[in-house]
Amino acid sequence: MYLISNKIGSIEPYSFSNLDDLAFIQINDKTFRILRSNTFFNLPKLEELMILANTLEVIEANTFVNLPSIARIYFDENKIIKIDSFTFDSLSVNFIDFRMNKIKIIEKYSFYNLKNCTEIDLRNNYIESIEQDSFYELPILKSIYLKDNPIRSEFCFVNEHYLLLSGYKSKNFKRTLRFNKCIKYR
Repeated sequence: MYLISNKIGSIEPYSFSNLDDLAFIQINDKTFRILRSNTFFNLPKLEELMILANTLEVIEANTFVNLPSIARIYFDENKIIKIDSFTFDSLSVNFIDFRMNKIKIIEKYSFYNLKNCTEIDLRNNYIESIEQDSFYELPILKSIYLKDNPIRSEFCFVNEHYLLLSGYKSKNFKRTLRFNKCIKYR
């Protein structure tokens, strides 16, 4: 389903209910600011969600409920300022993209319990700090992209491993991460 260049001012909860065979949603160039709880509810075959180049600022808790097939979520070029704790709790998603938003801080449990997630892209935001346990219970996470962010933190925690962001290598972390200076932790 493509919703491109329409004048949709808001997307109400349960807007996509009863679309059991829907596998793809792309929403571009809209003027809505908030994704409300249960907006994407019970879509058993939804695999990819693209919300691109909108005025979106807020994603409420429980926006994504019962999406057992979701693999990729894209939020490129919005105006999102923060990611609340548990926003993506227990989704089967393997890739989340938040490039070119206005995110300043990654809060505790922003990316929590994403058992299938291998990549998170946070490039080109305004991220200054990453709280402890922001990336928690992501057992197969391979990459976090943080290039072009003014990160002030000297460290963060990913899956209970302490990572330095100042150019040193962590002996505990075995996956590749890409930070401002393409620092790789192996």
